[in-house]
Amino acid sequence: MTIARQLGEVDLLEHADLDACLRLAEDRDWPPELRAWSLLLEFGEVYGVRDEVGGLAATVSLLRYGPRLATIGAMLVAKKYAGRGMGKRLLQHVLDRVTADCVWLTATPQGIPLYSSAGFYAVGRQVRFAGTPDPTGLFTSRTASVADLAGAVRLDAKAFGAARPRVLAYLLAVAEEVRVVDDCNGVAGYGVRWNGVDADVIGPVVATSDKVATTLLSDLVSGAVRPVRVDLDPSRTALTSWAVGHGLRAAGSVDVMVLGDDPPGERHLLVASATGAVG
Repeated sequence: MTIARQLGEVDLLEHADLDACLRLAEDRDWPPELRAWSLLLEFGEVYGVRDEVGGLAATVSLLRYGPRLATIGAMLVAKKYAGRGMGKRLLQHVLDRVTADCVWLTATPQGIPLYSSAGFYAVGRQVRFAGTPDPTGLFTSRTASVADLAGAVRLDAKAFGAARPRVLAYLLAVAEEVRVVDDCNGVAGYGVRWNGVDADVIGPVVATSDKVATTLLSDLVSGAVRPVRVDLDPSRTALTSWAVGHGLRAAGSVDVMVLGDDPPGERHLLVASATGAVG
């Protein structure tokens, strides 16, 4: 009998399990992001295995974005249970329930063997840039209003390949700042800055060009009073040059991996994700 079986069956978690999720994140030296976990529990499916005292030994999340796309994240196994097959069991539990053409996730170096063994393949990379940004003095975007939500949702769906209005509405509601750039067709880009545990998180950011993207990034970090972090594609040198030029430094990376079809949507429009689990 495996340790996962001894600890009990896989449960679908609820909001009452939020504190246990945060404790598990801390156990694995992840920032216990209240807002990110709240979003996953509200709009996604978070599965977990409970430990002997009612806490969580492991978790994984699933967000469904219609028939074409789903994202997997929050794959955490408590340190005391690491290396005993619990992550593999949870991943298979989720994959057995996915019907989307493409399943998307971000993988740390430690997680790549697990996901590769399940058939995931790499399609890109994200580098996290973090630090205290230098003042920019640029304010060429504008503060978003409720009236901008529909335009942001349309642009986001074009980039992401699936509409996610409820997720965006949540992110915009909890954000410290939301900015947009307009062109003759309406919203040409939007960006969100929200309050993470140890830094202001920049993302999602969606933009029709690198110029629009760097405008949004500059204005969002200008409003930050704490260190910031943002995950960027290292192949987009205009964006990584912006990050380095504004005092941010690389602080780790993850591989972007998928199972099934390539990711839908016009992915060049997606500058920065909200989180690895949300996309």
